[in-house]
Amino acid sequence: WREVTYDVTPQVKLTDHVSGYFRFAHGFRAGGFAVSGQNTINPIDPEVLDSYEGGLKSQWFDRKLTLNAAAFYYDYSSIQVLVYAQVAGSPDPVATLQNAGAGWVKGFELEAIARPIDGLRVTGTLGLLKTEYTQFLTVVSNAPKDASGNEFARAPHLTAALAAEYVIPAFGGEITLGGDWSYRTRQYFNAAIQDNPLLEQKAYGLANARVAFSPKGEVWEFAVSVQNLTDRDYTVLATGPINKAVRRVSGDPRLALATVTRRF
Repeated sequence: WREVTYDVTPQVKLTDHVSGYFRFAHGFRAGGFAVSGQNTINPIDPEVLDSYEGGLKSQWFDRKLTLNAAAFYYDYSSIQVLVYAQVAGSPDPVATLQNAGAGWVKGFELEAIARPIDGLRVTGTLGLLKTEYTQFLTVVSNAPKDASGNEFARAPHLTAALAAEYVIPAFGGEITLGGDWSYRTRQYFNAAIQDNPLLEQKAYGLANARVAFSPKGEVWEFAVSVQNLTDRDYTVLATGPINKAVRRVSGDPRLALATVTRRF
């Protein structure tokens, strides 16, 4: 396969602290071949993407506040999609690469970084996303299926995160107190099957905390942290079904960690 790809990104400085940009890119992913459970070879067409993005980058209050925003739209054709489905010759669902005819993605992202006082840094992000396969004819459990109108896999409509870090001079060095929280709404794990609640993860949030100590002028750091503070049970992958059963992979439970870092 052959394709000419290109990227055009004009930028403009609106003020000393505000700049804007627009980006158009034409991308290409080569095709290939997928082997089924019966060792039949299925050709995969190339994937083509036209992406449009515009945004603003800004700093305020003597650089104590950074605000960045971006909106984007992706127009896909011949999308290469990894579908978990049961195929002839295989007792278990297998990940098979297929082509969806067309689809689109549109979204908005907002990022804020604040340093209100010495030693304190607060970061927040917000993402809005909408996806759709506009043409997607596939095969599920050896039967044809029109999955047009489905959402992209692992594409939650809303994601958000908040993190804070505070550095305190102490004991001849620095103590860093940190914590973060992230949230995402429902996401599907199968691009073709989206009417089975066992193949999706509903909205959930995760919280982490960390305390670290660095001796002044040293290259060492000693830290303790806890990930998934609330011990939230959530799914990172689900495949199937086989005989109405789904194979589910859980995310990490609550973890307590102690780390020592040496910087070179």
